[in-house]
Amino acid sequence: MTKKNKIMKLKPGYKVVLDTGHPDLVFNVYSPLTKGKQYTHKGAKTFHEGHWNRWFANLLMHELYLRHIPYNHISPELIDTPLNIRKKRINKMYKIDKEIYLFSIHFNAGNGRGSEIYTTKGLTKSDYIAEYIISKVEKELGDITHLRYDKSDGDKDKEKNFSILMCNPFAVLLEILFFDNLKDFKQITDPNYFKKYVKVIADAIEEIYLYGIE
Repeated sequence: MTKKNKIMKLKPGYKVVLDTGHPDLVFNVYSPLTKGKQYTHKGAKTFHEGHWNRWFANLLMHELYLRHIPYNHISPELIDTPLNIRKKRINKMYKIDKEIYLFSIHFNAGNGRGSEIYTTKGLTKSDYIAEYIISKVEKELGDITHLRYDKSDGDKDKEKNFSILMCNPFAVLLEILFFDNLKDFKQITDPNYFKKYVKVIADAIEEIYLYGIE
C-alpha cells in the first residue's frame, strides 16, 4: 500500500484547543479553594499547579505561533474558569469547526512519578492522538522521563471519564509529571528540561496538524 493510499487514523488539518485547569496566582495570592493543587518541598518555593499549567501553555502557544500552527485556548483567565464554562466554550467552537481537538494541560500529584495521558473510556480518535503524543515524549525524553501506561486495552493511554474530556471534540489530558515527587519536581523546575518537554509537545501538535496520524 502506498503512502498516498494509506488509511488515516486522523486526517491532516486538526487544530489544537488548549485547556489549563486550576487558578493561577492573582495579586500574589493562590486560591484556597484548590486544595491539593500545591506542594512545598523542603527548601523550595511552593509549587502551584495552576501557575505551572499556564506557564507550560504560554510557552507552547509561543512555540506554535512561531511555527504558524493554529491554536486556541479556552481558559486564558488567571482565575479558575469553571469546568462547565470551559466545556461550553469548547463545544461552541466545535459547532463552528469540527476539525479541532482539546488538549488539557496538567501536572500530577498523589505520590506517584512520571508522565501519563488520559482519554475517555472506549476507543475513539482521542486514543490515536494520545498515543501519538505520548509516543513522541517516549522517543524524545524517554531516557530521562518516567512514563506511566495502561496497556490493558492495547495502547498506552489511561482511560477515565474526566469531566473536561466529556466534550464534543476529541480530547486528551496530559499529566506532565508529579510535582509532589522530589525527582519529578527537580525535572519540572529545570528550565532546560521544561523547554525540551514544551518542544516535544509542540512537535507533536505540529505534525498532527500538517500530516495527520497514519
